Amino acid sequence: MKLTLPKTYSQNDPAWKNKVLGTQGTIGHYGCLITCVAMVSTYFGHAENPESINTYLTNNNGYVNGNLYIWNTITKKYPDMVYQGIVRTPDSLTQTQMDTIRSIIDQGFPLFLKIDVIPSTSKLDEHWVLGVDYDGDDIIIQDPWDGAEKRITSWGMAPQKIIYGYGYYSGHPLVFAEETSKADPEVVDVTSIKTAYQNLQNKYNTLQIEYEQTCLSVDRLKKQISHDNNSDELTNLLEVKYKELDSKVKNLQNNGSPINPQLNTTNSSTKSALQSKKLIVGMSSNILSFALILFQTAQIKPGDDWKNISIKLLGAAITAFGISNVASQYVKSQGLVDTAALTENIIQ
Repeated sequence: MKLTLPKTYSQNDPAWKNKVLGTQGTIGHYGCLITCVAMVSTYFGHAENPESINTYLTNNNGYVNGNLYIWNTITKKYPDMVYQGIVRTPDSLTQTQMDTIRSIIDQGFPLFLKIDVIPSTSKLDEHWVLGVDYDGDDIIIQDPWDGAEKRITSWGMAPQKIIYGYGYYSGHPLVFAEETSKADPEVVDVTSIKTAYQNLQNKYNTLQIEYEQTCLSVDRLKKQISHDNNSDELTNLLEVKYKELDSKVKNLQNNGSPINPQLNTTNSSTKSALQSKKLIVGMSSNILSFALILFQTAQIKPGDDWKNISIKLLGAAITAFGISNVASQYVKSQGLVDTAALTENIIQ
């Protein structure tokens, strides 16, 4: 099967060709292997290039003897890239080894191939390329020297005689994740999870900002209310309303109030009805005071949009809750409504 690399790189790209490889040499001269590592990393869904790979390896003991690549270092950064080792082949490849090479490609894993780029000499002129397909015994490779796709036979020799080593990283590459997730809904696409998580994180950050802005708006509203010149007027208005409520309670008492010596002789249904009246009176009192403060402090104006109205009502509700409690204590202390006595007599 033909493997498609998301990114192809050349070690001689001006962006990094003159960068020091590890601690000696340059990527342009000796960076064929890490350029292949960068391409395979992108195949597994990781944003890398030869320069970024080189920087990581340099800073994380990824080289030995200056610039010789330590194969399992990238696995420490990306555990999904599982190093499967390198098979050294000083002699010509056997048919079994050629079958293994084709099998690795068929499994969907790009194959690191160490070749002799000048096979006509006795010296091994080492160069690393990536096997991405095959045609019989011929291997289709991605050459990091110039970033081009080629046949390995373009060096003028059969693959069995030009290949001196091969190896790969296994795992679940990005390309396979996308293909299998379409065929099998139970297969999880790691990239989609990362994207979904980032979207949720962005939404959370937005909500956090809105929450903080709302809190600031409420704080400003509360400060404005606390310095409002009409606060005395509001208190006086509350006192008047509680006096009106007290008057209504007294009228209720005079017209068959539950505060009555004969209450003890009434049946259970009568007591239940009286208790309901007590709840209605209490709830009416709380609702009246809370609603009064809420709409007094909200200061909603014509033309306010829904967000301003919501913030105003929220701030007003917080303030109203606090003021209504204070007002209730004030009414009790002044004896305007003896709620404790009222409750005690109702439940006798």
